Amino acid sequence: VGWESEGVDADQARDVRGEILVNIRTAEGFQSLKEKRDLDNTRKEQARIKKELAKREDVSFGALAQEYLKWAKDAKKSFKDDESNYRNHLAPLLAKKVAREIGILDIERIKKTLSNKKVGTKVKRPLSPATVKHFIVLTRQIFNYAITRKLFIGVNPVSETLKSRKGFIKGTNNKRTRFLSREETQPLLNTIKETSLQTYHICLVSLYTGCRMGEV
Repeated sequence: VGWESEGVDADQARDVRGEILVNIRTAEGFQSLKEKRDLDNTRKEQARIKKELAKREDVSFGALAQEYLKWAKDAKKSFKDDESNYRNHLAPLLAKKVAREIGILDIERIKKTLSNKKVGTKVKRPLSPATVKHFIVLTRQIFNYAITRKLFIGVNPVSETLKSRKGFIKGTNNKRTRFLSREETQPLLNTIKETSLQTYHICLVSLYTGCRMGEV
């Protein structure tokens, strides 16, 4: 039944023995101490699973995102970008929402909100379609990671949105490949400096060292 140090006394042991004898006579329930222990363990495991499922059902998107970022820190070169994009743009919109309650309408609203969002320190400019697309893709990646790791029970709302809304995140490509002349460089740096001093310093380092954006 158990040890005295575990709080089991003689009366409890006698009661369990009585239950076993009754069960043997009626051919019902556990009929040995081993069967009782197995039954107790099964019930505990069922209770644990039930609690775990309830926890997954009520998990917030923010909790899923944190798990994704923990993984991305060691697995992705773009971790810093993912972390910054989530913290500055997605977290204010999604972090506190229960993940299973996020649906197609929510994803559409998020895209609209991000498309209307203006960023910049001095000169405020709207986020580009390609940047908004990147944020939506990051949201989908977080859901996919959570589903794959069984942290979340449900469907990926971004994937569902893409199925029902063709061209939903068809953004333009921001990527440009071009070499600037010396005459073009300074006006560009001046404009960048007005928008973001940090970006200005990054551009200076890149210009003089040849480092790529992710290497600075």
